[in-house]
Amino acid sequence: MTSFASALVACIGVIAAGYGAGRLKIIDTTGAGPAAIGAFVGRFALPALLFRELATLHWKDIDGRLLASVAAAKALLFAGVLGCSTLLESRRAGDDRDFKRLVAASAARAIFCTQSNDFALGLPVIQALYGGDEGRRMVAMLYLLAPISLVLLNPIGFLLMGLYEPDEGRSGRKETVRRVLKRVATTPLVACTALGALYGLALGPDALPAFADGFLGILGAGFTPTALFFTGLSLVGRVTPETDLLVPLALSFGKCVALPVVIYAILDVAGADALSKGFGFVVGAIPTAPSVLVYTNEYLRHDEALVAKTSVALVVCTVFSTPIIFAAGLAARSESMATAADAEVADAFLCVPSALLATWCLCSFAATWRDEGTDDDRFAILSVNALCHAVGASAAALCSVAS
Repeated sequence: MTSFASALVACIGVIAAGYGAGRLKIIDTTGAGPAAIGAFVGRFALPALLFRELATLHWKDIDGRLLASVAAAKALLFAGVLGCSTLLESRRAGDDRDFKRLVAASAARAIFCTQSNDFALGLPVIQALYGGDEGRRMVAMLYLLAPISLVLLNPIGFLLMGLYEPDEGRSGRKETVRRVLKRVATTPLVACTALGALYGLALGPDALPAFADGFLGILGAGFTPTALFFTGLSLVGRVTPETDLLVPLALSFGKCVALPVVIYAILDVAGADALSKGFGFVVGAIPTAPSVLVYTNEYLRHDEALVAKTSVALVVCTVFSTPIIFAAGLAARSESMATAADAEVADAFLCVPSALLATWCLCSFAATWRDEGTDDDRFAILSVNALCHAVGASAAALCSVAS
């Protein structure tokens, strides 16, 4: 457990270093520096890492049930966020153009809730959390889970965001579809994922030449620290005292609470073992990747309010996910012990979001409380009761599992 906590603290430290570099103007966040770092991460380091890992992957170790369950959970949450957001916002749609704008905003929110920072933050956490053959299998699963969003879900969001263009006619819509499909097919991440998987399946995991393995290994080794530093750099200047936190908090709850709970529930229904359920919960709690902000700026740059809310949500989600990942990691490590019971492990997992939801309710109550509101007082009492129950049940479950 010490290695897991150390890895999580180290990741947060590198993110904080990136944030400090931007905040102290060591790196000009408005200049070409952050863009160059982002280009290296997204177009060189990560594609090299993906190709090498998939080309040398032992496919017999892949858990198809885990892969399908996570894909189903992400697809379900994507559709739920897209549908609910569109339905709630549709009352403000005056005409067809306004409705398309609302659908585009909902698509951006759906991508936010399903696009995890799997490699920059997830990879070192998973490597520290699991060891030996078990660790290699989980890392291999992580490399296969990431393309679910990149190849299957994000293109749907891109199409919906791209279809909202001011004064766009039918020919413009067809051009948008063509541009989005071309972009997805030619993205280095997607191309290297497909090529690496095909290479490994066709020639086997040991067929990669030594010089290619060394070259890709050196290039990919620079990904984790650079990506974490870039994540911190991307957070600079996103939150101000005037910022409205309602939508960012809702998106952060959707990503860090709803997604891991849905993954856990689907894996439980599918009959997965405790190890797979713990892995799924931790992977679901990983915060949103900074690339979502790039997508929003590219497709919806004319909607400044949405871009601002997405930026704030990225900060909130990154901060909010840390205690969830740590608590979920504690429970996941405890599951490997012989004394762990399924009910106790479920308590340890599900009490984490319960405690955070109760805390959120109490903070909302404190911000809007009125002396004459007796109903508000009852709400506060119920929230305190729920928080105490969640914290107590989680602590009891973890102590019981560890004893």
